[in-house]
Amino acid sequence: MRASALFLTLSIVAGCSSKVIETDPISSVDPARALDSLSATEAEQYCADVNAYAKKAIDTFDSKRFGCAVMAPVAASGTKTDAEARSACKKAFDECLAKPTTSKPTTETTSCKSAHTDLQKCRGTGATVADMNGCLQETRAQLETMSAYDPCTDLLAGGVGAKTPAAAPGESARCKTLQAKCPAAFSSTAETGSGSAGVPGSSG
Repeated sequence: MRASALFLTLSIVAGCSSKVIETDPISSVDPARALDSLSATEAEQYCADVNAYAKKAIDTFDSKRFGCAVMAPVAASGTKTDAEARSACKKAFDECLAKPTTSKPTTETTSCKSAHTDLQKCRGTGATVADMNGCLQETRAQLETMSAYDPCTDLLAGGVGAKTPAAAPGESARCKTLQAKCPAAFSSTAETGSGSAGVPGSSG
């Protein structure tokens, strides 16, 4: 059974720094509303809005740069000084970026026909539109932090001291709040074989 579209969208964004992008609204749906209180029409609209927001987040995430940043410090192993380590790291990073891009992450286009049914999985939990919005906003901020990750500036001799780029997406305070209220929002593992969060939409 495939994960629902809305819960799947949250999974994609959260699976792919907790600055919150409050000025970039996700949906016109009242954030104070409980997720399970949305009508079928409202649920489908919210699902479509979330899908659009998630696509924007994924499209602006520079996955190539992040991948190069994660791998570059390996080139500094064996260096004797901090300067050598940073130089080797920077060289590897620049060479990686110069290689042709083979692919770009995209969100899966999914139907929102079952959005209302999916949101009923949060019935009685108190989970709100604001809770889901907050998780998505924080996750997007984490993706932006990861895109800007600099792997070489503070590297030490031998490649020691490589920084962790950011907290894992989906691990933010607001995502944990949503998960505590409605674990079903993060139950895509059972349906897809992968982990992370979900978001309302389709089974298909």
